[in-house]
Amino acid sequence: MILRTKTKIALARAAQRVVMGGRRATGQRPVVTCRRNRVYWQLDLREGIDFSIFLLGSFEPGMVKAYRRLIAQGATVIDIGANIGAHTLPIAACVGAAGRVVAIEPTRHAFERLRRHVDMNPDLAPQITPVQAMLMGNRGATLAEQIASSWPLEPAKDAHPLHGGVRKATTGAVVTTLDDLVADLDLKSVNLLKIDVDGYEVEVLRGARETLGRFAPVILFEHSPYVIVENGYKPSEVVEIFTDAGYRFADLKGRRLASGPRALPEVESGAGVNLMALPAVPHRELLPMRRRLPASKYPN
Repeated sequence: MILRTKTKIALARAAQRVVMGGRRATGQRPVVTCRRNRVYWQLDLREGIDFSIFLLGSFEPGMVKAYRRLIAQGATVIDIGANIGAHTLPIAACVGAAGRVVAIEPTRHAFERLRRHVDMNPDLAPQITPVQAMLMGNRGATLAEQIASSWPLEPAKDAHPLHGGVRKATTGAVVTTLDDLVADLDLKSVNLLKIDVDGYEVEVLRGARETLGRFAPVILFEHSPYVIVENGYKPSEVVEIFTDAGYRFADLKGRRLASGPRALPEVESGAGVNLMALPAVPHRELLPMRRRLPASKYPN
């Protein structure tokens, strides 16, 4: 069953009230510095992503399980829509000292917190490249002034009516494409992409065709059609770009989804589901599920 984001937030809010009640009773503040799964964080327990890390040890545990199964030491991973680094830091632990993680986040609010979390983990910091950018179909595209990057657990008057996100300023961000960024950073391999961009998937993929064709990375992405439509795009274009690049779709456990124009599952407004796009003919070797990605031949 695919839960609506508002339902997930409501469940988290109920748990948060219990935790925060106990903290208030003992004089503790809502911002806490802690260690979860060997990663140090500074978490604001009023935020949904932060509270998930605090309570469960990670954000989106199903996604974490998927990439831990896939990513090998020495891999190169690009985290598109990194937010506060909820996946960036665990991915950095997966790739190890010989690997590289490029973490892309456009909003100043989240990017500054991403940088703080990188600095708090000096054993992981050397393999992480934070980039404040918005990936679009071309470098001349207009930078959105604000993008959702905060999911407060308490109701906010400016929150999105369906997913509950609050927009934050993109001050300081540049507009580029994934293909140009890969070239600018001189990446010699890209093993995996994680894409969570809240409706801008079409723009990211329009600017990623060369990367998909050259490196055939495994892709983990959020499928939330209503947000794509809200931003003025057609969800069918996501399928078209992936299909043209020779990809097929699977759930996070590797179970293959249907092919054709309706390859992606129907998801009601207010909900989303994390999926995988797998290259039909990887350039390096076939990657059957339950095997890890090969280590990068060109550690960065």
